[in-house]
Amino acid sequence: MTDDFTKYFHMKDNGSTAEQVYLEATRDEIDLISRIRLIRKVFSLSLGDAKDVFLRSEGLTTSRDEFQERLFIDAGDIEGND
Repeated sequence: MTDDFTKYFHMKDNGSTAEQVYLEATRDEIDLISRIRLIRKVFSLSLGDAKDVFLRSEGLTTSRDEFQERLFIDAGDIEGND
């Protein structure tokens, strides 16, 4: 399988941010796993950094740490409901 990310490399070269490229890939109906792979390749990001782009772009949180903290707090609420 060969991915053609040419459009997205051009976007980066023209000043688009990782979040802007991610959202364009979403509009282009690229599946989630491929969007993560695209962002990693185009912007040379680690998996963790690509996850941050995903979380911010989807409006889930502003950072991975905040997201994980919210998960921890939510899990504590579940445990308290015995």
